[in-house]
Amino acid sequence: MLVPHNMSGKMVGILGLGLSGMAAARALVAGGATVWLHDDTHRPDALPAGATLCDWRDWPWDELASMVISPGIPHHHPRPHDAAARAATAGVEVISEIEIAMRAAPAARIVAITGTNGKSTTTALIGHCLRDAGIAVAVGG
Repeated sequence: MLVPHNMSGKMVGILGLGLSGMAAARALVAGGATVWLHDDTHRPDALPAGATLCDWRDWPWDELASMVISPGIPHHHPRPHDAAARAATAGVEVISEIEIAMRAAPAARIVAITGTNGKSTTTALIGHCLRDAGIAVAVGG
């Protein structure tokens, strides 16, 4: 896990508590951020120690530095989620979990693989090829 120490002491809201939202929450808490969590439907079994689960309307909007929005939640089209609209009004930056990783390791060279089918196979193949070429590689998913 990349730990975003640069977010230490900052307040961050996380909208969406699926795989990416929970991974972001764990990383941010490990990095020393104060984390507020919300999901419209999903209630996770376990929360990172120190994270607060509540309605996004109850977040301390005047103190939030960022809001992490999960990939499946609209923040522009067709209509932004109400929390994304509130973030814009409050001047809170809206970022993704990918942005957290980029900020945690700004010098890292990253190969990102997207698509509907074949991501795991492609990731494994690229990792293998880079290792064979003598390049230090960390493969994630």
